[in-house]
Amino acid sequence: MCLSRSFAAATKASVGDVESYLGVMESAYPDGLVLVASVGDGEGASQLAGCVCLSFDESTRDDFPPPLVPDPGSAYLSNIAVAPKQRRKGVARALMAAAEEASRARGMAGVQLHVYLDNAGAIELYEDLGYVELRKEGMLALLRGKGQRALLAKELS
Repeated sequence: MCLSRSFAAATKASVGDVESYLGVMESAYPDGLVLVASVGDGEGASQLAGCVCLSFDESTRDDFPPPLVPDPGSAYLSNIAVAPKQRRKGVARALMAAAEEASRARGMAGVQLHVYLDNAGAIELYEDLGYVELRKEGMLALLRGKGQRALLAKELS
């Protein structure tokens, strides 16, 4: 979730707009973390540039089909979103680095995430950052009208 749908149509989202969303996330996932990137708008206010959502609790991963269940001991990056006007400016890389550092600080062995196989830009970013494919969803996903996903992972040192 993590505001990706909001970014699809929004031309401008303020950091203040995120407060209620963060409250919902905190109550739903007490052992999780939402990291937010902001940029100045030139008028003294901050605008939301992107966010990343992490879960450290294995119980939040129960809804995935068997090949896509994230491994125990790793943080799960449930979503990353970057505002359209902030893309290709290093925001996603900065958010990923912050997510990895937060996971390392929590003693996680690695970070795992799902990506749709038709999302070439995201796959390129993740591979460039050192993520590797562990498993992928079978063709049944296509029959259900959904795209295939892969589970990617990066070990933290």
